[in-house]
Amino acid sequence: EAAATEMFDHLDEIGNGSMLDGVLAGVDEGWFVDEIADSAYATEQAIQRGEQIIVGVNAFTDGNDDDDPELLRITVEQERHQVKRLGATKADRDSDAVVRALDELRRVAADPEADVMPTLIDAVAVMATEGEIIDALADEFGRYRQPI
Repeated sequence: EAAATEMFDHLDEIGNGSMLDGVLAGVDEGWFVDEIADSAYATEQAIQRGEQIIVGVNAFTDGNDDDDPELLRITVEQERHQVKRLGATKADRDSDAVVRALDELRRVAADPEADVMPTLIDAVAVMATEGEIIDALADEFGRYRQPI
């Protein structure tokens, strides 16, 4: 509870009395990222010292020596095949319909009261790619870049 009070006091302070402005300033300044990193470090130290028990990690580890599960590994050949399929899909679709759908998605995304889901479904229906859809939404909403 004391940590939460300290957090709210800090946000109130950097927001000059406005919690919303404090949260926005905290994001811009990387304060939240720092707090999360500090907390993760403290938790990891507590786990390593045995002060915090994680079942299967530092206690109750019977069975941990079993073989690792098989992981999906994408080969260069599989990647080339998928890129080729994507190219074929783009060549076979109605490019004008894709452009119209993405323009409509941008228009709808600009309206804070609009439901973008039907427009997203329309874009998928005309074979717009995930990347094209994300780019269209980023045109309106921007892209988050973590401050260094």
